[in-house]
Amino acid sequence: MKKFILLFFFAFLFVGISKACICEEQTLEQRIEKYHFIFIGNVISVEDIFSDSTSTWPDQQRIVIEIEKKFKGNQSEQIIVESELSSCASFFEEGKKYLVFAGHSITNETEINENFVATNNKVVTGKCYGTRAVEFSKKEIQELENHYNQ
Repeated sequence: MKKFILLFFFAFLFVGISKACICEEQTLEQRIEKYHFIFIGNVISVEDIFSDSTSTWPDQQRIVIEIEKKFKGNQSEQIIVESELSSCASFFEEGKKYLVFAGHSITNETEINENFVATNNKVVTGKCYGTRAVEFSKKEIQELENHYNQ
């Protein structure tokens, strides 16, 4: 019986590990170079998005964020961020403030040109982008303020 319990424990442990999010480590400078949008904002609303009407669990979230401080990007005062719900998702709560690193939502059909970059406010983010609540981002915020005030 002990062997069965031990085997079950290890099987459960390895299944959990295999679904964990593994992010490529990036420096702040790499994130500044890579992502089109960097800002601090307050979450106004979070909407769950379902792939179809029979789904019981959402696939994505659409988050409306009021921009408090812009570091990079062409954001207006509000922006819509989409986050795929997975182990690599950034989870947002209404009323909380976040440091957001985001990129344009680009598909194979997207024609990327200067006009697209200048006008497209549909952006995506995730845990691997570096998006986190501001209380966990104080050092990065200070470094961003230093970088953009040079």
